[in-house]
Parts: sequence; structure tokens; C-alpha cells
Amino acid sequence: MKKNVFFAAAFTLIAGMTFAQSNTSTVNQKGMNQTAKVNQMGSTNSSDVKQGGTTMPVSRDNWAEVEQDGTGNQSSIKQDNRRNQAYATQKGADNIAMQRQDMRANDNLAVVEQHGERNSADQLQSGVSNSNSAIIYQGQDGNGAVGNTARQYQNTFSGNNAALIEQTGDNNYAEQDQNGISAYNTAKAYQSGDNNRADQTQSLISAGNEAMIMQSGDNNSAAQTQEYVSALNNAYINQSGDNNTADQRQIWVSGANTAEIMQVGDGNEAVQYQQGVSGANYAGALQTGNGNYASQYQQDLSGAYNAAIIVQSGDDNNAYQVQTQGGANYAELTQSSNENYSLQQQEGFMNSSVVTQMGSTGNSSTVFQSGMGQMSTVMQNGRNNTATVTQSN
Repeated sequence: MKKNVFFAAAFTLIAGMTFAQSNTSTVNQKGMNQTAKVNQMGSTNSSDVKQGGTTMPVSRDNWAEVEQDGTGNQSSIKQDNRRNQAYATQKGADNIAMQRQDMRANDNLAVVEQHGERNSADQLQSGVSNSNSAIIYQGQDGNGAVGNTARQYQNTFSGNNAALIEQTGDNNYAEQDQNGISAYNTAKAYQSGDNNRADQTQSLISAGNEAMIMQSGDNNSAAQTQEYVSALNNAYINQSGDNNTADQRQIWVSGANTAEIMQVGDGNEAVQYQQGVSGANYAGALQTGNGNYASQYQQDLSGAYNAAIIVQSGDDNNAYQVQTQGGANYAELTQSSNENYSLQQQEGFMNSSVVTQMGSTGNSSTVFQSGMGQMSTVMQNGRNNTATVTQSN
């Protein structure tokens, strides 16, 4: 009797779908209490929905909805085990959405919504993966020849993770990888404009990390890596303008660190590494103008409670800060003109270095501190000044 009810429900579901000419849809359900809804308009759209395992009727409480409006769109949903949800809404032409929530994937949610043409979205939540959320929104400003691409992976012992990608424009690329015993991580990427790229990796014993990328403009690139025993780290990137680059790494026994990059202008680059037994450190870089470069390294037994701050306004400035083999060090740099250079390197404990370069152009400052309790202040105002400070005990 139950089999008859199941087949009757399946027949009613398939018969109730609305197809335009040349659209194709396949629904294959096994298990209990599963629901699928497919609505396609236009032509040459294709959808494939599979829910359930092959051996046991443990796959249940799943929900899959596919709605496509336009031509040449492709949607694929595959769900195993129970209480999964997947939605795909595509409007326009030649969009592709791939969603998979695999074996032992519990309480997952995957949502894809694409507008425009030639967008591609790929989501995978698999392996002992539970309570995960993955959401992708993509839209285009016009009828671009190349759409946006978004990829999300939450895989292998990955639980309670959340990943969000939102892109508008043409030819943007975003990838989020939460893998390898990854738990309670959050990754968010927002991009508007053309030819932008965002990469976020939280994997290999990564827990409680948060990563966010916000980019507006064209040809910007941002990368965030939190992996190899990385926990409770925070990484933020905000870029507006064109041709900016930002790279943040919190890896190799890195915990409770915070890295922030904000860039406004064109052609700026910022690099922040917190790695190699690094904990409770702060690195902040703010750049406004064009062609500025900032690098901050807190690594190699850098210890804890180090702070590195760079503020640049102007063009073509270069700033470097290195904190290694110590803790509770403080480095601050302010550049408010053009073509200045500064290097601050600290080894040891409770050292302080403050450098201010302002006024005109071509100033240079180099500070080396090692030992404990060193203090240095450098102020340069004018043109082509040079300062070198070396302190040790």
C-alpha cells in the first residue's frame, strides 16, 4: 500500500511540472518524505534532481526546488541522507548551477540564484558534513559575454560552517574552500564590478575562523588562507578601485589573530602573514591613493599581543613591518605624501617603534629593534630625508 502511495505521488509530481518546448527535467527520489519542485520556462533548459541513497531509506526530509527562466540553463541537485535543502533559481541564458549534498550531510542548506548570462555556480557539501550553509547570488550589470563564476566546498568532517558569495558584474570569480576537519568557520565574499577574484580557504584543522572579502571596482584580487591548525582568527579585506591586490594568511599554529586590510584607489597592494606559532596578534593596513605597497609579517614564533599598523595616504609609498621571535611589540607607521619608504623590524619583547612621514616626497626610514623594552620615534617632514635606527640589548 505504501509503495502505491509513493508511486502515485511521484506521478502527480512529474505530471504537475510545467515545461516549455525542448526543456528537459529528471526527478529521481528514494526514501521518505522528500519533495521536489521544478518549474522551467523558455527553451533548452535542463534540470536533474536526485534525492536519496541506494541501499537504505534513511534519506528523508529533503527539499529541492529548481526554477529556470530563459534558454540553455542547466541545474543539477543531488542530496543524500536527510533534512537537506537545495534551491536553484536561474534567469537569463546559459547559466549553470551544480549543487550536491552528499552522504551523512545533515541539516544543510544550499541556495543558488543567478541572473544574466553564462554564470556558473558550484556547491559541494559532502562527507560527515552537517549544519552547513552555502549561498551564492550572482548578477550582471549588462549583457556581458563572460558571466561570473562561484565555487563553494564544505567537505570531509566539516560542520556548522557558513559560506556566502555575492557577485555583480562580469567575469568575476570567487572560491570558498572549507575542508579537512573544518568547523564553525564563516566565509563571506562580496564583489561588484568586472574581472575581480576572491579566494578563501579554511581547511585542515580549522575552527572558529572568520573571513570576509568586499571588493568594488575592476581587476581586484583578494585571497585569505586560514589553515594548518588555525582557530579563532579574523581576516577582513575591503577594496574599492581598480587593480588592487590583498593577501592574508593565518596558518601554521595561528590562533586569535586579527588581520585587516582596507584599500581605496588604484594599483595598491597589501600582504599580511600571521603564521608559525602566532597568537592574539593584530595587523592593520589602510591605504588610500595609488600604487602603494604594504606588507606585515607576524611569524616565526612571533608570540602574542604584537600590533602592527600601517596608514598610507598618497601615491607610490612602500611600507614593511616584521615582528618575529617575541611578543607584545608595537609598530606604527603613517605616510601622508608620495614615494616614501619605511621598514620596521622587531625581535624580542615589548619594543615600540613609531614612524611618521609627511609633507613632501622621497623620505626613507629604517628601524631595527631586538631585545626587550626598546623605544623609537621617527618623524620626517620634507623631502628626501633618511633615518636609520638600530636598538638592541
